[in-house]
Amino acid sequence: MKTLSVLEFENGETCFSFHIAPNIVNHTGHSDTYLFAGVGLESKLTPRSCAIGFIKTYRFKDGGTRLEFLHNTPCENIPGAFAELKGRLLAGVGSILRVYDLGQKKLLRKHENKNFTAPLISLKTSQTCGRIFAADISESVHVLKYKPDENQLYIFADDVLKRYTNGFCLLDEDTVCGVDKFENLFVTRVPAGIEEDAEDDPTASKFKWESGMLNGA
Repeated sequence: MKTLSVLEFENGETCFSFHIAPNIVNHTGHSDTYLFAGVGLESKLTPRSCAIGFIKTYRFKDGGTRLEFLHNTPCENIPGAFAELKGRLLAGVGSILRVYDLGQKKLLRKHENKNFTAPLISLKTSQTCGRIFAADISESVHVLKYKPDENQLYIFADDVLKRYTNGFCLLDEDTVCGVDKFENLFVTRVPAGIEEDAEDDPTASKFKWESGMLNGA
């Protein structure tokens, strides 16, 4: 329990989230372990706002005993959640879900989904089926699919109840268990075959859900 490395934040910077990603692919095509921190400058909790948000990128050095600062990536809101997705970084920037590549001077935005109505607080990914589970503070859990070849990041399932989610975990690739701020424990499952329905009708379903028709998937 010794302090091995200390990097100070600058004046007015507050860290709201962080994530250790062991398999992020860099610009050279090699993977390494990185630490990403969601930082707000001159942040206010009520109402939730900041002058500008940053994603700070660090790399572990010397066998994980030291952090090396790489770069800042500015964004329009506070980054509240991170996850790793097939060598890329998944970030919840306010109510926007974004996919980033790791560049030399900053993170490179690849795609985003703006159909969330509340700030994202937790992200999970299933490596076996490629699903993304995203929870925001007032609309419960959403299930997404990312297709880089088609440049699509779309919601294909969401919860039937609005829940003020505090956090959740994956029980399997179809099922999540979560808690909300009213001390409720809930387990919810994606219906069987729902993802295949989206794949069978690519012209209608994906674009309909991308536009947020009927306020849900």
